[in-house]
Amino acid sequence: MGHLESLCSAAVSMTEPRFGVLAEDKTDCDTVRVLARRFLARNNVTVHARADNGCGTLRRKAERWMRDLARDGCNFIVIIHDLDLGRNMQLNDEEALRARLNGFAVPAGVQRTICIPVEEMEAWWWSDPKLIKRIGKGKGSATPSPHLKMKPKEALQRLSCDVGGKPLYSTNDNPRLAEVVDLELCAQRCQSFADLRNFFVAVSSLASQSGDRDPQPRRQPRSRVRKHSSRRGVSSR
Repeated sequence: MGHLESLCSAAVSMTEPRFGVLAEDKTDCDTVRVLARRFLARNNVTVHARADNGCGTLRRKAERWMRDLARDGCNFIVIIHDLDLGRNMQLNDEEALRARLNGFAVPAGVQRTICIPVEEMEAWWWSDPKLIKRIGKGKGSATPSPHLKMKPKEALQRLSCDVGGKPLYSTNDNPRLAEVVDLELCAQRCQSFADLRNFFVAVSSLASQSGDRDPQPRRQPRSRVRKHSSRRGVSSR
C-alpha cells in the first residue's frame, strides 16, 4: 500500500482507533470484521459497516456512508470494491477504479484506504490449500496465483457441490471461512489481502505506540508479497 504512512498518520494521536468498512454486501463487511479481529488478535476491535446491493450502490452512496460512519465515531475507513470483469470478460482497469474511489470526499478527521480484490473477495480463499479441501470435502487444489482464478465464487460453488449437484458453499459462509483461513499464506499470495492486513496492523500499532507515549513510532514493514506480473488482460472499460 503505497501511502500507508499517510493513511495511518492520524493514529499517532489516539489510543483506540475505530474502523469503518464500506463494501458491496453485508457478508463482505462481516468477513472483514472477522479478519480485523484476527489481524489484531483482539475480539474487541470496533468495526462499523455499510453495504447494500452491489458495487453501483457502493459508489453512489460512498460519500454519505462515510459521513455516517464518521458520525458513529469511525476515524479509519476501508472501501472494499471488487475488480469486476467487463463485458469482454477481461478485468476492468484497476487504476481507473482506484482513481474513481479516491475521488470521493472524505470527512474531516477520517483516514481512508481502498482495498480492491481481483474479481472477487472469494479469490482470497483459493490461496489456502486446507480451506479449499474443507470447502470441497477433500477435493480441489489451491493456487499460488488466486488473482488468475476465473470467477472464483462460482468455482467455489462448483467445488462444493454434493452428489446431487447442489452447491453447499455460499457467500454467507465467508465470515466462517475468515475465521480459519491461513492469514500469512493469503497475504503472501493476494496483494489486496496483504494491503488490508497491513492497514489494520499499522493503524493499531501506531495507536498503541501513541498510547505508550513512544516519541518515535516505528514504521510497519510491508509484507513480502509476490508481484503479479500478469493478470488475464485488462479491459479499458
